[in-house]
Amino acid sequence: MRILLAGSTLFQAELSALGHEVMSIGMTPDCNVRIKREQLDAEFLVHDLAKNFSPNVIFQSETLGGARFIIKNLDRVSLPKVYYAIDCHLNAYWQREYGRWFDLVLVSQFAQVAEFQATCRQVEFFPWSYSPELFYAGKDERPIDITFVGTLDPVYRRKRSEIIKRIERRFSLKLFAASEKSRLSEQEMADVFRSARIVLNESVYGEVNYRYFEAMACGALLVTESIGKPGTALFQDGVHLAYYGPHNIEEVVCYYLEHESARKQIAASGMEECRAKHTRSVRALELSQHLGLLAHESSVRGKNALGLGKTWLYLMRRRLSPPEWSYQEASLSFQIALEHDPTCYDALLYHGIVQAELGNIASASDLFRKAGVVHGGDPRAAFYLGVLCFQQKMVEQAKKALLLSAKCRTNFFQHYGERWTALLSDTETFNSEFYFLAGKLFEDARFDLAIGFIDFSASNFPLFAFDCYKLSLKLDPKNGETYLALAELYFRHKLFDQAMLAFEEAIRLGKQEKETFERFYLSAYHAYALPSEVVSSVS
Repeated sequence: MRILLAGSTLFQAELSALGHEVMSIGMTPDCNVRIKREQLDAEFLVHDLAKNFSPNVIFQSETLGGARFIIKNLDRVSLPKVYYAIDCHLNAYWQREYGRWFDLVLVSQFAQVAEFQATCRQVEFFPWSYSPELFYAGKDERPIDITFVGTLDPVYRRKRSEIIKRIERRFSLKLFAASEKSRLSEQEMADVFRSARIVLNESVYGEVNYRYFEAMACGALLVTESIGKPGTALFQDGVHLAYYGPHNIEEVVCYYLEHESARKQIAASGMEECRAKHTRSVRALELSQHLGLLAHESSVRGKNALGLGKTWLYLMRRRLSPPEWSYQEASLSFQIALEHDPTCYDALLYHGIVQAELGNIASASDLFRKAGVVHGGDPRAAFYLGVLCFQQKMVEQAKKALLLSAKCRTNFFQHYGERWTALLSDTETFNSEFYFLAGKLFEDARFDLAIGFIDFSASNFPLFAFDCYKLSLKLDPKNGETYLALAELYFRHKLFDQAMLAFEEAIRLGKQEKETFERFYLSAYHAYALPSEVVSSVS
């Protein structure tokens, strides 16, 4: 089989060893052909750069760090296409839209498989793998008792910082790469793991991260946070690794430091499990089998422009793609989607957002009005139209649209209708109170938060309640009501370290109800900042 790797060289050597002809095209120096971002076009890749190669299939692996690699015009190429979505615990909200263009989507995280299945044609769990040439056990000497490799950020990674504090209080923990300036190369990281008896790990959002495979492959005992089925689907507690929780983290580490034979036995079992099931060669063979089952021509046709437009818009909002590039591509995609279906609500809505942010006010207003007619139960079209009218000093039209957006959500209007109506009579409508109420409106319509959106890019056209609350706090950093709403949002999504910080601010600003304190303590417990006996005594 002739396989075109688009974007990276992942699995190139392993697929070649299996007898496939492989060509890589991307923006990194190790690709066979280097291209610029503006050349990321499927027709150009296949019919020009790979013309003499004549590939049978396109395989694109997601890349990390910086701007993302998004291929245009995938529907104009009849070859079957496969997409490998990695770090999807933080990126599924846009990857599942982009994945619509592919015949097969491989997902690195077990917990997100169902989410991708809701939008993509065919989805398979395809966990991380490692290079055994780089990560291996080496000598038996392990002078480091316990180590942690990773950046420490007390704001965005508060849980990680609390875990480190708890371990450092009782044990001699060796930290590496604690700041961006001290990052380790893969070789340096492997050397650290080969020197450690225990490697401590933390999951950002319930994921089986790359550290699992790196540490176990090097023969260290991995002591990692318990994440339930996503973890046990691959590795068993006390067999391949050791899981901990906020109730027993110190006890787990202490036990394995004091019981060397048990530590060695589990570490050896974990290493063998990785060697048998999770090397790059093993994963390349699995990939080869998936590719062999694909049809000769793509079964995905050109009705997925909406997903591509949303992909560009989401990436721009997350600062993962340049705005000047993203707006243009998003607008073109939404136009194509509306050519297929002029009444498509999402295409009208999101195209309106793009046009508004590009300054095309008349076009945006028309799109929002059409969207409101198509789908009157969704408050966003009327809300965006109201914001747009206020910006154009069309006050009465703005009030009418914003009132309509609130009234279409009966539950919201029952609880906040008076405040919303009173606010619209204020000359300073776009204040902190407005965006707090807008957040409640968006929550009522179930547009609350996309995991991964913590890196916030402000806009007058928020996509989620989370955006609204951030805008509210930007306008008034002392709005305790907004901090409480944001804390509850984090709490529901089990982002406990962020919830803890937001509850703390809400309490400081006067929100001191019993339930607020209880959820603060629960959040702090799950963020490893409080022992369980404190939470029990408070409850």
